[in-house]
Amino acid sequence: MHRCPYCGKLIEEDDEYCRFCGQPLVLQKFICPICGELLYTSMQTCPGCGHKLKELMLIDRMYEKNSIFSFIKKRRNILLIFFFLLTCAIGLYIYSSYKNTYIYTANAAKCIKELNYQNESLANAFSTKNLTKNDKQVLYKKIVSTRKKIMDINEEFSKLHTPKQYSAATDKMKKILTDEISLLDHMEEVIKEPLRQRGIQDLAEIRENTADIKKTASQLSFTGKKVILGTDFTAIPDNLAVWINNLVYEYEEKTKNLSDRTRFFQKMDKYIRQYEITKDSLPDILNNLRKGGYTWSEYFSELDNAALERKNIYDSVAGINAVVSDDKALLQSFVAVLNDSRRYVELVRMAALMEFESNSYQQAETYYGKAEAMHQREISSYKYFLKKYNTAKNKLSKLRMTLE
Repeated sequence: MHRCPYCGKLIEEDDEYCRFCGQPLVLQKFICPICGELLYTSMQTCPGCGHKLKELMLIDRMYEKNSIFSFIKKRRNILLIFFFLLTCAIGLYIYSSYKNTYIYTANAAKCIKELNYQNESLANAFSTKNLTKNDKQVLYKKIVSTRKKIMDINEEFSKLHTPKQYSAATDKMKKILTDEISLLDHMEEVIKEPLRQRGIQDLAEIRENTADIKKTASQLSFTGKKVILGTDFTAIPDNLAVWINNLVYEYEEKTKNLSDRTRFFQKMDKYIRQYEITKDSLPDILNNLRKGGYTWSEYFSELDNAALERKNIYDSVAGINAVVSDDKALLQSFVAVLNDSRRYVELVRMAALMEFESNSYQQAETYYGKAEAMHQREISSYKYFLKKYNTAKNKLSKLRMTLE
C-alpha cells in the first residue's frame, strides 16, 4: 500500500484512481504553482523551490478550483476565438462608422457647394442691374430651373444616412432647403402676376423666408463647409419691391397713355369720316356742271363750301394733341393729306374761274390738269396714311388687351 499523492490517504498499489479523492494515479505533469517548474507526480519535491510535491499538488488543486486563471486556462481556445470575433466586430463597427461619416460629409459638402452655386446664380438674376433688363419670361424660367435643382439637392440629401453626431446639422440643412423651395414658390407668384393684390403679401413672405434661411445658414457647418448667402441674395426682397414699384409706375403710365391715345384715335376717327364724305364730292360737282346740272354761280358756291369744309376739318385736326411720337407722325401725315385736299379745291376753283371768264375750256385745261394731279397725290397720300393709321389702331387694341 502507499499514500495518494493528492489527499495522502492509504490506497492500494494497483489502484488507478484514489478511492478517497478520485484523482487519477497515473503519471502526470503539472506546473509548480510556486516557481513555475515543470513537475511529475512521481517526484517527491520540486527541484525549483524545494517544496514537497504533496503540498504543491494540494495548492495546484486549490488553484484550479478557485482561480479565474484556471477557468481561462481550461477554456483559452474558446476565449481566444471570442476575443478575436469581438475585436473584428469592434473594428468593423469603427470602419463602418468612419466610412458612413466620410460618405455623409463628402455628399453633404457636395450638396452645400451646389446650393451655394444656385443661390449665387439666383441672386445675380434678381440683382438690381439684371432685374431692369430681364423680362418676366426670363425671370420665370430662372425660378423654375433653380427650384428644380434645389429640389434635386433636397432629394439627394434626404437619401443620405445621417450619423448621430450630424443629426442637428442635417435638420438645419433640410430646413434651409425647404425654406428655399418656399421662397421660390412665392417668387414665382410675384413674377407671374406682379401687379395682383397679393403682391404685397407675397413680398412679406419672401422677406420672411429669406430671413429664416439667413438665420439657419449662420448656425450650420459641415466640416468647414457653410451655406453662403451674399448681400445680393439677402437683397432679393428689396430688389423685387423696387421692380414691382417700377412696374406699377409703368402700368399707370401706360394706362394713362392708353387713355390719352384712345381719345386721340376717337377724334381722328371722327375727322376721317368727315373727310371721306367730302373728299369725293368735288369731282361729282364738276361732272354735274358739265352736264348742265349746275349754273356757274351754283358751281362756285359748291367750291366755296368744299373749301370751307376742308378748312374746318384741317383746323380741327391740327388742334388735336398727340401723346406719342408715332401718333404725332400719323397726325402730321393726315394734316398733309388735308392740305393737299385744300390745294386741290383751290386749283379747281382757279381753273373754273379761268374757264368762266374766257368762256373756253381749252384756256383752263392746263389748270384742270394741275388740279387733277393734286387730286391723285391726295388719293395716294391718303391710302398710305390710312394703312399706317389702321396698323397703329390694331397695336393699340393689342396693348389694351395686355393691360386688361
